[in-house]
Amino acid sequence: SSAASDVYKRQSPYSNVYKLGLPRPSAPTVTLSPSTSANTDTETPVSRAYLVTFVTAFGEESAPSLVTTSDIVDVYTDQTVTVAVGSTPSGRNYASIRVYRTDDDGVFRFLSQQTASGGSFADTALDTPLGEEVPSADWIAPDDSMIGLTAMPNGITAGFFGNTLCFSEAYLPHAWPEAYQLTTTYPIVGLSPTDTGLIVLTEGKPYMVQGADPAGMVMNELDIAQSCLSKKSIVDMGGSVIYSSPDGLVGISQSGSKVLTEQIFTKAQWDDYAPSTVRGFRLEDRYVGFSDSSIYLRIQRNDP
Repeated sequence: SSAASDVYKRQSPYSNVYKLGLPRPSAPTVTLSPSTSANTDTETPVSRAYLVTFVTAFGEESAPSLVTTSDIVDVYTDQTVTVAVGSTPSGRNYASIRVYRTDDDGVFRFLSQQTASGGSFADTALDTPLGEEVPSADWIAPDDSMIGLTAMPNGITAGFFGNTLCFSEAYLPHAWPEAYQLTTTYPIVGLSPTDTGLIVLTEGKPYMVQGADPAGMVMNELDIAQSCLSKKSIVDMGGSVIYSSPDGLVGISQSGSKVLTEQIFTKAQWDDYAPSTVRGFRLEDRYVGFSDSSIYLRIQRNDP
């Protein structure tokens, strides 16, 4: 996701492959006509602000344009408000631009939908017919260095960069609120989903994350000091997750965690398997691992 362009051309069978996440649009231009009201001494103006979002052909909606105090306009009854929206950037499957305006309570609500080519229109709408509140106020694109995309239950997508664990909005993999991020003590190596959440493997202790809502995920550090040496060794075994650690293959499940091979290999024997190069697979409920030592591992699932 760190490529500069929003769209990537691939060979068949692919057509356009789009970068995950959407850029934040520029603010609309708002003008008053006449620019100065004749009613300044007799009326209390209505204060308004406007913002816009990009919407793709998939229905993805971007974070809204930024609003500052200088973007607030005071409107008198003898003035007409014109809102001008610039066109969307090229190289993306944008379908439309949505315009939102503040209501009497200062909440941004849907006002109008413009084509992707932009344009201008006169805002004559009252507060009563305004639509839904802008849904994407807290949505941002994923960090450019985020990796490890993992599908979780309830339509949530997880990823990570460095020590930061990220979650998307449910069923909206383009939207990654910063408030949903969790921080681990150690750099993250890889992720594996479970029936109720996520196992996070790190360069130190592993973590278990549970929750049905990305806004309420709870992360607990597990009491087993076994780092993950190889992200390619991480395998979801159904009821447990197995990975390669300095002391052997580790299994983690709801009932606990332990080194599965501690009765099979000594530390010296395990080192002969080059554990940092282990690549694991699930085959008929067995963990099958290969490493650069040219020796393969086959461990039948045995939930700890």
